[in-house]
Amino acid sequence: DERLFEAWAGVEQRPLTTEEVVDHLASFGLPEEVARNRKISMLSGGQKVKLMFAASLWTRAHVLCLDEPTNYLDSESVGLLAGALQAFKGGFAVVTHCEAFAAEVCTERWTVADGSVSGAKGARLQTQAKTKGR
Repeated sequence: DERLFEAWAGVEQRPLTTEEVVDHLASFGLPEEVARNRKISMLSGGQKVKLMFAASLWTRAHVLCLDEPTNYLDSESVGLLAGALQAFKGGFAVVTHCEAFAAEVCTERWTVADGSVSGAKGARLQTQAKTKGR
């Protein structure tokens, strides 16, 4: 049974109605007109990123892997994304070149540079952010 599998997998089935989809997209900053009437090819870069986040979270995921999530987003949308990640109850990994974003949302940070990897978390992470001009 598909519902049993979804329950075991921790995936919650959602009703697939137009209103449910429109409401979900609106929670990611995509207006109803865009959700109902625009082809994906006609969306701006930022709208495509928002659509990607909305699609990724349709099943109410527990883990997110985000590669350069701030690309194509305006500063307001970056702030909303940061707030959403801070409130997210699951785990996530972010690959980004945006130091300020990483410092705001990550509790642990791994830096890859010159063929080596270094890590920081907690108070040490905050100190690194301050010394880099956050």
